[in-house]
Amino acid sequence: MRTLLTTVGTSLLGNAKRDLGAAQPNDQQFANYLRQSDPVRASAETNSLSRLLQDGDKVVFLHSQTEDGRRCAEHLCRYFDGQGYAASIHEVADLSYAESRFKMRGLRSLVATLISLIRKERASGREVLVNATGGFKAEIAYATLVGLLFDVPVYYIHEAFQDIIEMPPTPIGWDNLRKGEIGGGLSQKIGDWESGAL
Repeated sequence: MRTLLTTVGTSLLGNAKRDLGAAQPNDQQFANYLRQSDPVRASAETNSLSRLLQDGDKVVFLHSQTEDGRRCAEHLCRYFDGQGYAASIHEVADLSYAESRFKMRGLRSLVATLISLIRKERASGREVLVNATGGFKAEIAYATLVGLLFDVPVYYIHEAFQDIIEMPPTPIGWDNLRKGEIGGGLSQKIGDWESGAL
């Protein structure tokens, strides 16, 4: 049993607006768009998940603290739930369009959220994967780093790619950092982020 922690952006909203010719698609238009569109073209999240999902998988959509991010995550959640996958959404506090909040608290909140979810899902006996395709570019970078440090497979696809890629594992892991074997102050900084001290 696997859990896919999936970062969410707003490509679904942008693509639906463009393809439907609607300034603000309503719920029914979104539902129809997701049902009738090629998953590769509908959004970054449907593109990547169409290549990753297996029977019995659970998907957690991590979205920004923005109306557009929440809306996209909700529609993706309903769509994949309707496809037979256990799907849920999780808002990442302070991950927003306000630059100072994004920089000072949003990315730290993302790191803490990912670490917490990785530990929770592993404790319940599930394999965890990070699908770092949607969202802010910095969000993708931080999600990738957390996945690599916690020895969690990280997947990414760019719209120009023909297939999804798995990021190669790093030669270091969280356990090495925790023991102080490498990284100097990096272990302390990640620990501080995790506890919310920074």
